[in-house]
Amino acid sequence: MCGIFAYVGKKQNAGDLIMEGLKALEYRGYDSWGVAVKKQDGQIYLEKHVGKIGQAKLPRLSSTIGIGHTRWATHGGVTRDNAHPHTDCTGNIIIVHNGIVENYTSLKKQLLKKGHIFKSETDTEVIAHWLEEKKKTDNDPLKLMRGLASAIKGMSAVIAFFPEEEVLYVYKYGSPIVFGQNNDGLYLASDPSAMILHTKQVYFLEDNEMLQLGRSGYELYDGHGEIKKITFTTLAYDKEDALLGKYPYFMLKEIHEQPKVIQNIIDTQASNITKVAEFVKKADGTYFIGCGSAYHVSLSGAYLFSKIANRHVNAAIASEFSYLESFIKNTSLVVAFSQSGETIDLISCIRKAQENKAKILAVTNVPGSTLYRMADHRLLLQAGPEKAVATTKAYTAKIAIIYLLAHELAGTIKKAKEDLRLAVSEIQRFLKN
Repeated sequence: MCGIFAYVGKKQNAGDLIMEGLKALEYRGYDSWGVAVKKQDGQIYLEKHVGKIGQAKLPRLSSTIGIGHTRWATHGGVTRDNAHPHTDCTGNIIIVHNGIVENYTSLKKQLLKKGHIFKSETDTEVIAHWLEEKKKTDNDPLKLMRGLASAIKGMSAVIAFFPEEEVLYVYKYGSPIVFGQNNDGLYLASDPSAMILHTKQVYFLEDNEMLQLGRSGYELYDGHGEIKKITFTTLAYDKEDALLGKYPYFMLKEIHEQPKVIQNIIDTQASNITKVAEFVKKADGTYFIGCGSAYHVSLSGAYLFSKIANRHVNAAIASEFSYLESFIKNTSLVVAFSQSGETIDLISCIRKAQENKAKILAVTNVPGSTLYRMADHRLLLQAGPEKAVATTKAYTAKIAIIYLLAHELAGTIKKAKEDLRLAVSEIQRFLKN
Protein backbone atom coordinates (compact mmCIF):
# COMPACT_ATOMS: atom_id res chain seq x y z
CA MET A 1 0.00 0.00 0.00
CA CYS A 2 1.36 3.40 -1.04
CA GLY A 3 -0.02 6.92 -1.29
CA ILE A 4 -0.01 8.96 -4.49
CA PHE A 5 -1.07 12.56 -5.07
CA ALA A 6 -1.00 14.88 -8.08
CA TYR A 7 -2.10 18.37 -9.11
CA VAL A 8 -2.45 20.40 -12.29
CA GLY A 9 -4.13 23.76 -12.44
CA LYS A 10 -3.95 27.53 -11.96
CA LYS A 11 -2.18 27.62 -8.60
CA GLN A 12 1.56 28.37 -8.69
CA ASN A 13 2.39 26.24 -5.61
CA ALA A 14 1.88 22.72 -6.97
CA GLY A 15 4.77 21.42 -4.84
CA ASP A 16 3.20 22.64 -1.60
CA LEU A 17 -0.20 21.20 -2.55
CA ILE A 18 1.38 17.82 -3.30
CA MET A 19 3.31 17.83 0.00
CA GLU A 20 0.10 18.62 1.86
CA GLY A 21 -1.61 15.71 0.09
CA LEU A 22 1.23 13.31 0.87
CA LYS A 23 1.13 14.23 4.55
CA ALA A 24 -2.57 13.33 4.55
CA LEU A 25 -1.66 9.99 2.94
CA GLU A 26 1.37 9.15 5.08
CA TYR A 27 -0.52 6.37 6.83
CA ARG A 28 -0.34 4.51 3.49
CA GLY A 29 3.47 4.44 3.54
CA TYR A 30 6.20 5.53 5.97
CA ASP A 31 9.32 4.21 4.24
CA SER A 32 10.13 7.05 1.85
CA TRP A 33 8.58 9.90 -0.10
CA GLY A 34 9.20 11.95 -3.20
CA VAL A 35 7.86 14.80 -5.34
CA ALA A 36 8.38 15.86 -8.98
CA VAL A 37 7.13 19.18 -10.38
CA LYS A 38 7.75 21.15 -13.54
CA LYS A 39 8.90 24.67 -12.62
CA GLN A 40 7.83 27.77 -14.50
CA ASP A 41 11.31 27.98 -16.08
CA GLY A 42 10.71 24.56 -17.69
CA GLN A 43 13.09 22.62 -15.42
CA ILE A 44 12.02 19.49 -13.50
CA TYR A 45 12.47 19.59 -9.74
CA LEU A 46 12.71 16.09 -8.26
CA GLU A 47 13.21 15.47 -4.54
CA LYS A 48 13.20 12.08 -2.77
CA HIS A 49 13.98 11.05 0.81
CA VAL A 50 14.04 7.93 2.99
CA GLY A 51 11.84 8.02 6.10
CA LYS A 52 8.60 9.66 7.12
CA ILE A 53 7.54 12.87 5.43
CA GLY A 54 6.69 14.40 8.83
CA GLN A 55 6.98 18.20 8.68
CA ALA A 56 9.22 18.27 5.59
CA LYS A 57 8.92 21.22 3.23
CA LEU A 58 10.03 21.90 -0.32
CA PRO A 59 11.99 25.01 -1.27
CA ARG A 60 9.97 27.88 -2.69
CA LEU A 61 8.96 26.80 -6.21
CA SER A 62 6.70 28.26 -8.89
CA SER A 63 4.91 25.34 -10.49
CA THR A 64 1.43 24.41 -11.69
CA ILE A 65 1.81 20.66 -12.27
CA GLY A 66 3.41 17.72 -10.48
CA ILE A 67 3.11 14.35 -8.75
CA GLY A 68 4.13 12.84 -5.41
CA HIS A 69 4.35 9.52 -3.60
CA THR A 70 4.74 8.11 -0.11
CA ARG A 71 6.02 4.52 -0.15
CA TRP A 72 5.41 1.27 1.66
CA ALA A 73 8.27 -0.83 0.30
CA THR A 74 7.54 -4.07 -1.57
CA HIS A 75 10.05 -4.55 -4.40
CA GLY A 76 13.45 -3.23 -3.41
CA GLY A 77 14.76 -2.01 -0.06
CA VAL A 78 14.13 1.30 1.67
CA THR A 79 16.59 3.51 -0.22
CA ARG A 80 16.48 6.89 -1.92
CA ASP A 81 16.91 5.27 -5.35
CA ASN A 82 13.91 3.02 -4.71
CA ALA A 83 11.72 5.92 -3.60
CA HIS A 84 9.20 7.25 -6.14
CA PRO A 85 8.84 9.14 -8.46
CA HIS A 86 10.80 7.13 -11.03
CA THR A 87 11.98 8.42 -14.40
CA ASP A 88 13.01 6.97 -17.74
CA CYS A 89 16.52 7.41 -19.18
CA THR A 90 15.67 10.85 -20.60
CA GLY A 91 13.87 12.24 -17.55
CA ASN A 92 10.88 13.11 -19.76
CA ILE A 93 8.57 10.44 -18.32
CA ILE A 94 7.97 10.44 -14.57
CA ILE A 95 5.99 7.75 -12.75
CA VAL A 96 4.31 7.19 -9.39
CA HIS A 97 2.60 3.89 -8.74
CA ASN A 98 0.56 2.07 -6.11
CA GLY A 99 0.41 -1.67 -6.69
CA ILE A 100 2.56 -4.46 -8.09
CA VAL A 101 3.76 -5.11 -11.64
CA GLU A 102 3.75 -8.90 -11.45
CA ASN A 103 5.60 -9.39 -14.76
CA TYR A 104 8.23 -6.71 -14.17
CA THR A 105 11.13 -9.21 -14.28
CA SER A 106 10.44 -10.27 -17.86
CA LEU A 107 9.76 -6.68 -18.96
CA LYS A 108 12.98 -5.48 -17.33
CA LYS A 109 15.04 -8.14 -19.11
CA GLN A 110 13.66 -7.01 -22.47
CA LEU A 111 14.37 -3.35 -21.70
CA LEU A 112 17.91 -4.05 -20.47
CA LYS A 113 18.66 -5.78 -23.77
CA LYS A 114 17.57 -2.60 -25.55
CA GLY A 115 20.02 -0.50 -23.55
CA HIS A 116 17.85 0.98 -20.83
CA ILE A 117 19.66 1.88 -17.61
CA PHE A 118 17.81 1.23 -14.34
CA LYS A 119 18.55 3.18 -11.16
CA SER A 120 16.36 1.22 -8.73
CA GLU A 121 15.34 -2.30 -7.70
CA THR A 122 11.64 -1.54 -7.98
CA ASP A 123 8.98 -2.96 -10.27
CA THR A 124 7.67 0.58 -10.87
CA GLU A 125 10.69 1.85 -12.79
CA VAL A 126 9.90 -0.66 -15.53
CA ILE A 127 6.82 1.41 -16.37
CA ALA A 128 8.87 4.53 -17.13
CA HIS A 129 11.32 2.68 -19.38
CA TRP A 130 8.58 0.72 -21.15
CA LEU A 131 6.84 4.01 -22.04
CA GLU A 132 10.16 5.50 -23.15
CA GLU A 133 10.83 2.57 -25.46
CA LYS A 134 7.38 2.68 -27.04
CA LYS A 135 7.54 6.48 -27.38
CA LYS A 136 10.36 6.03 -29.93
CA THR A 137 7.79 4.86 -32.48
CA ASP A 138 4.59 6.54 -31.24
CA ASN A 139 4.56 9.95 -29.56
CA ASP A 140 0.88 9.87 -28.55
CA PRO A 141 0.75 9.56 -24.71
CA LEU A 142 -2.81 8.24 -24.78
CA LYS A 143 -1.87 5.38 -27.11
CA LEU A 144 1.20 4.69 -24.99
CA MET A 145 -0.89 4.41 -21.84
CA ARG A 146 -3.38 2.09 -23.54
CA GLY A 147 -0.48 -0.12 -24.53
CA LEU A 148 0.88 -0.01 -20.99
CA ALA A 149 -2.46 -1.21 -19.63
CA SER A 150 -2.12 -4.33 -21.76
CA ALA A 151 1.59 -4.84 -21.06
CA ILE A 152 1.66 -4.84 -17.26
CA LYS A 153 0.08 -7.54 -15.11
CA GLY A 154 -1.23 -7.12 -11.58
CA MET A 155 -3.21 -4.57 -9.61
CA SER A 156 -1.97 -1.03 -10.12
CA ALA A 157 -2.82 2.64 -10.01
CA VAL A 158 -0.32 4.51 -12.21
CA ILE A 159 0.15 8.23 -12.79
CA ALA A 160 2.42 9.04 -15.73
CA PHE A 161 3.67 12.64 -15.87
CA PHE A 162 4.79 13.89 -19.29
CA PRO A 163 6.48 17.24 -18.47
CA GLU A 164 7.05 18.32 -22.09
CA GLU A 165 3.34 18.01 -22.89
CA GLU A 166 2.37 19.13 -19.35
CA VAL A 167 -0.15 16.33 -18.99
CA LEU A 168 -0.86 13.57 -16.49
CA TYR A 169 -2.26 10.19 -17.46
CA VAL A 170 -3.82 7.83 -14.96
CA TYR A 171 -4.51 4.13 -15.34
CA LYS A 172 -6.36 2.12 -12.71
CA TYR A 173 -6.80 -1.60 -12.17
CA GLY A 174 -7.42 -2.92 -8.66
CA SER A 175 -5.57 -0.27 -6.64
CA PRO A 176 -7.65 2.80 -5.73
CA ILE A 177 -7.34 6.25 -7.29
CA VAL A 178 -9.67 9.21 -6.81
CA PHE A 179 -10.09 12.29 -9.03
CA GLY A 180 -11.35 15.66 -7.78
CA GLN A 181 -11.72 19.18 -9.12
CA ASN A 182 -12.35 22.73 -7.97
CA ASN A 183 -12.13 26.15 -9.63
CA ASP A 184 -8.35 26.22 -9.20
CA GLY A 185 -7.38 22.85 -10.62
CA LEU A 186 -7.53 19.07 -10.84
CA TYR A 187 -6.40 16.63 -8.15
CA LEU A 188 -5.57 12.92 -7.89
CA ALA A 189 -5.15 10.90 -4.69
CA SER A 190 -5.12 7.33 -3.40
CA ASP A 191 -7.75 8.19 -0.81
CA PRO A 192 -10.54 10.82 -0.73
CA SER A 193 -9.42 11.99 2.72
CA ALA A 194 -6.49 13.74 0.98
CA MET A 195 -8.96 15.61 -1.26
CA ILE A 196 -11.20 17.13 1.36
CA LEU A 197 -9.07 20.24 1.92
CA HIS A 198 -9.60 21.11 -1.75
CA THR A 199 -12.92 19.69 -2.91
CA LYS A 200 -15.85 17.49 -1.91
CA GLN A 201 -16.62 16.59 -5.55
CA VAL A 202 -14.76 13.38 -6.40
CA TYR A 203 -14.83 10.51 -8.84
CA PHE A 204 -13.55 7.00 -8.05
CA LEU A 205 -11.99 5.51 -11.17
CA GLU A 206 -13.28 2.11 -12.26
CA ASP A 207 -10.97 -0.73 -13.25
CA ASN A 208 -9.40 -0.31 -16.72
CA GLU A 209 -10.41 3.34 -16.94
CA MET A 210 -7.89 5.97 -18.01
CA LEU A 211 -7.91 9.66 -17.18
CA GLN A 212 -6.07 12.46 -18.96
CA LEU A 213 -5.44 15.72 -17.07
CA GLY A 214 -3.94 18.97 -18.35
CA ARG A 215 -4.31 22.72 -18.34
CA SER A 216 -7.25 22.51 -20.74
CA GLY A 217 -9.20 20.14 -18.48
CA TYR A 218 -9.70 16.40 -18.31
CA GLU A 219 -11.00 13.47 -20.32
CA LEU A 220 -12.04 10.05 -19.04
CA TYR A 221 -11.81 6.92 -21.19
CA ASP A 222 -13.38 3.54 -20.53
CA GLY A 223 -11.63 0.20 -21.01
CA HIS A 224 -12.38 0.30 -24.76
CA GLY A 225 -10.87 3.76 -25.23
CA GLU A 226 -14.24 5.48 -25.56
CA ILE A 227 -14.80 8.86 -23.90
CA LYS A 228 -16.92 8.53 -20.78
CA LYS A 229 -18.84 11.18 -18.84
CA ILE A 230 -17.91 11.65 -15.19
CA THR A 231 -20.58 11.72 -12.50
CA PHE A 232 -19.05 13.14 -9.34
CA THR A 233 -19.78 11.90 -5.81
CA THR A 234 -20.08 14.42 -2.96
CA LEU A 235 -17.96 13.49 0.05
CA ALA A 236 -19.94 13.35 3.29
CA TYR A 237 -17.34 15.02 5.51
CA ASP A 238 -15.86 18.48 5.95
CA LYS A 239 -12.36 20.00 5.99
CA GLU A 240 -12.23 19.96 9.78
CA ASP A 241 -12.69 16.18 9.76
CA ALA A 242 -9.34 15.79 8.00
CA LEU A 243 -7.41 18.00 10.45
CA LEU A 244 -5.99 17.23 13.89
CA GLY A 245 -7.70 20.15 15.57
CA LYS A 246 -6.87 20.16 19.30
CA TYR A 247 -5.46 16.62 19.29
CA PRO A 248 -1.76 15.71 18.99
CA TYR A 249 -2.46 12.47 17.06
CA PHE A 250 -5.18 11.26 14.71
CA MET A 251 -5.66 8.08 16.72
CA LEU A 252 -6.48 10.09 19.85
CA LYS A 253 -8.84 12.31 17.87
CA GLU A 254 -10.61 9.29 16.37
CA ILE A 255 -10.99 7.63 19.79
CA HIS A 256 -12.72 10.76 21.07
CA GLU A 257 -14.99 10.88 18.02
CA GLN A 258 -16.56 7.49 18.78
CA PRO A 259 -19.53 8.77 20.85
CA LYS A 260 -20.49 11.18 18.04
CA VAL A 261 -20.20 8.41 15.45
CA ILE A 262 -22.41 6.00 17.41
CA GLN A 263 -25.01 8.70 18.06
CA ASN A 264 -25.05 9.60 14.38
CA ILE A 265 -25.75 5.97 13.46
CA ILE A 266 -28.65 5.84 15.95
CA ASP A 267 -30.09 9.08 14.56
CA THR A 268 -29.68 8.48 10.82
CA GLN A 269 -29.55 4.75 10.00
CA ALA A 270 -32.84 3.40 11.42
CA SER A 271 -34.78 3.41 8.13
CA ASN A 272 -31.82 1.98 6.18
CA ILE A 273 -31.37 -0.82 8.69
CA THR A 274 -35.07 -1.67 8.48
CA LYS A 275 -34.80 -1.99 4.69
CA VAL A 276 -31.64 -4.10 4.86
CA ALA A 277 -33.24 -6.39 7.46
CA GLU A 278 -35.84 -7.40 4.87
CA PHE A 279 -33.09 -8.55 2.50
CA VAL A 280 -31.42 -10.51 5.31
CA LYS A 281 -34.72 -12.27 6.08
CA LYS A 282 -35.05 -13.37 2.45
CA ALA A 283 -31.49 -14.68 2.19
CA ASP A 284 -30.80 -18.40 2.19
CA GLY A 285 -27.27 -18.35 3.57
CA THR A 286 -25.64 -15.22 4.99
CA TYR A 287 -21.88 -14.63 4.96
CA PHE A 288 -19.90 -11.94 6.83
CA ILE A 289 -16.45 -11.25 5.35
CA GLY A 290 -13.64 -8.78 5.99
CA CYS A 291 -9.87 -8.38 6.30
CA GLY A 292 -7.90 -7.55 9.44
CA SER A 293 -10.07 -5.73 11.98
CA ALA A 294 -13.06 -6.02 9.64
CA TYR A 295 -12.76 -9.80 9.92
CA HIS A 296 -13.04 -9.46 13.71
CA VAL A 297 -16.21 -7.42 13.11
CA SER A 298 -17.45 -10.38 11.06
CA LEU A 299 -16.76 -12.75 13.96
CA SER A 300 -18.50 -10.43 16.42
CA GLY A 301 -21.40 -10.03 14.01
CA ALA A 302 -21.85 -13.80 13.72
CA TYR A 303 -22.05 -13.99 17.52
CA LEU A 304 -24.53 -11.08 17.76
CA PHE A 305 -26.78 -12.54 15.04
CA SER A 306 -26.78 -15.90 16.83
CA LYS A 307 -27.48 -14.55 20.33
CA ILE A 308 -29.89 -11.73 19.43
CA ALA A 309 -31.60 -12.67 16.16
CA ASN A 310 -31.28 -16.47 16.41
CA ARG A 311 -29.82 -16.52 12.89
CA HIS A 312 -26.81 -18.47 11.65
CA VAL A 313 -24.07 -16.54 9.85
CA ASN A 314 -20.86 -17.81 8.25
CA ALA A 315 -17.95 -15.50 9.15
CA ALA A 316 -14.83 -15.68 6.99
CA ILE A 317 -11.60 -13.80 6.49
CA ALA A 318 -11.46 -12.64 2.88
CA SER A 319 -8.27 -14.55 2.09
CA GLU A 320 -10.04 -17.84 2.93
CA PHE A 321 -13.43 -17.05 1.42
CA SER A 322 -12.57 -19.26 -1.57
CA TYR A 323 -13.24 -22.32 0.63
CA LEU A 324 -16.89 -21.21 0.88
CA GLU A 325 -17.43 -20.20 -2.75
CA SER A 326 -19.06 -23.50 -3.75
CA PHE A 327 -21.84 -22.80 -1.22
CA ILE A 328 -22.63 -19.33 -2.60
CA LYS A 329 -25.76 -19.23 -4.76
CA ASN A 330 -28.30 -16.73 -6.08
CA THR A 331 -30.21 -16.73 -2.78
CA SER A 332 -27.10 -16.01 -0.68
CA LEU A 333 -26.29 -12.66 0.94
CA VAL A 334 -22.65 -11.66 1.35
CA VAL A 335 -22.08 -8.84 3.85
CA ALA A 336 -18.71 -7.18 3.22
CA PHE A 337 -17.07 -4.95 5.84
CA SER A 338 -14.44 -2.41 4.77
CA GLN A 339 -13.74 1.08 6.10
CA SER A 340 -12.21 2.25 2.83
CA GLY A 341 -14.32 0.16 0.47
CA GLU A 342 -11.10 -0.54 -1.47
CA THR A 343 -9.63 -3.61 0.29
CA ILE A 344 -8.29 -5.64 -2.63
CA ASP A 345 -8.72 -9.13 -1.12
CA LEU A 346 -12.30 -8.26 -0.22
CA ILE A 347 -13.12 -6.87 -3.68
CA SER A 348 -11.85 -10.12 -5.22
CA CYS A 349 -14.25 -12.09 -3.00
CA ILE A 350 -17.17 -9.91 -4.01
CA ARG A 351 -16.43 -10.49 -7.69
CA LYS A 352 -16.53 -14.25 -7.08
CA ALA A 353 -19.78 -13.98 -5.12
CA GLN A 354 -21.35 -11.94 -7.92
CA GLU A 355 -20.34 -14.60 -10.44
CA ASN A 356 -22.54 -16.94 -8.37
CA LYS A 357 -25.36 -14.33 -8.49
CA ALA A 358 -25.28 -13.67 -4.73
CA LYS A 359 -26.57 -10.37 -3.35
CA ILE A 360 -24.02 -8.03 -1.77
CA LEU A 361 -24.43 -5.77 1.26
CA ALA A 362 -21.60 -3.26 1.71
CA VAL A 363 -20.88 -1.86 5.18
CA THR A 364 -18.35 0.86 4.40
CA ASN A 365 -17.30 4.38 5.28
CA VAL A 366 -16.76 5.74 1.77
CA PRO A 367 -19.63 6.43 -0.64
CA GLY A 368 -18.50 5.95 -4.22
CA SER A 369 -15.76 3.46 -3.29
CA THR A 370 -15.36 0.23 -5.27
CA LEU A 371 -17.23 -1.86 -2.70
CA TYR A 372 -20.00 0.75 -2.49
CA ARG A 373 -20.45 0.69 -6.27
CA MET A 374 -20.44 -3.10 -6.51
CA ALA A 375 -23.03 -3.66 -3.78
CA ASP A 376 -26.76 -4.26 -4.17
CA HIS A 377 -27.43 -2.79 -0.71
CA ARG A 378 -25.36 -0.40 1.42
CA LEU A 379 -25.00 0.76 5.00
CA LEU A 380 -22.68 3.74 5.45
CA LEU A 381 -20.67 4.16 8.65
CA GLN A 382 -20.60 7.97 8.23
CA ALA A 383 -17.65 8.04 10.60
CA GLY A 384 -15.58 10.62 8.72
CA PRO A 385 -12.02 9.96 7.56
CA GLU A 386 -10.03 7.49 9.65
CA LYS A 387 -6.28 8.08 9.28
CA ALA A 388 -4.77 6.15 12.17
CA VAL A 389 -3.47 2.75 11.07
CA ALA A 390 -5.13 1.10 14.09
CA THR A 391 -8.87 1.41 13.56
CA THR A 392 -11.06 2.86 16.32
CA LYS A 393 -14.23 4.71 15.30
CA ALA A 394 -14.78 2.73 12.08
CA TYR A 395 -14.61 -0.55 14.03
CA THR A 396 -17.04 0.80 16.64
CA ALA A 397 -19.38 2.02 13.90
CA LYS A 398 -19.48 -1.41 12.23
CA ILE A 399 -20.31 -3.10 15.53
CA ALA A 400 -23.06 -0.54 16.24
CA ILE A 401 -24.63 -1.16 12.82
CA ILE A 402 -24.53 -4.96 13.24
CA TYR A 403 -26.00 -4.63 16.73
CA LEU A 404 -28.90 -2.55 15.40
CA LEU A 405 -29.43 -4.92 12.47
CA ALA A 406 -29.51 -8.00 14.73
CA HIS A 407 -32.09 -6.36 16.99
CA GLU A 408 -34.15 -5.23 13.98
CA LEU A 409 -34.33 -8.87 12.89
CA ALA A 410 -35.34 -9.85 16.43
CA GLY A 411 -38.00 -7.12 16.64
CA THR A 412 -36.19 -5.37 19.51
CA ILE A 413 -34.69 -2.34 17.75
CA LYS A 414 -35.90 -0.01 20.51
CA LYS A 415 -33.75 -1.87 23.06
CA ALA A 416 -30.74 -1.68 20.73
CA LYS A 417 -31.04 2.11 20.50
CA GLU A 418 -31.30 2.38 24.28
CA ASP A 419 -28.23 0.20 24.72
CA LEU A 420 -26.21 2.26 22.25
CA ARG A 421 -27.27 5.54 23.85
CA LEU A 422 -26.04 4.15 27.16
CA ALA A 423 -22.79 3.16 25.43
CA VAL A 424 -22.40 6.73 24.16
CA SER A 425 -22.78 8.08 27.71
CA GLU A 426 -20.37 5.55 29.16
CA ILE A 427 -17.70 6.21 26.51
CA GLN A 428 -18.02 9.96 27.06
CA ARG A 429 -17.67 9.48 30.82
CA PHE A 430 -14.64 7.24 30.36
CA LEU A 431 -12.92 9.68 27.98
CA LYS A 432 -13.66 12.63 30.24
CA ASN A 433 -12.06 10.90 33.22
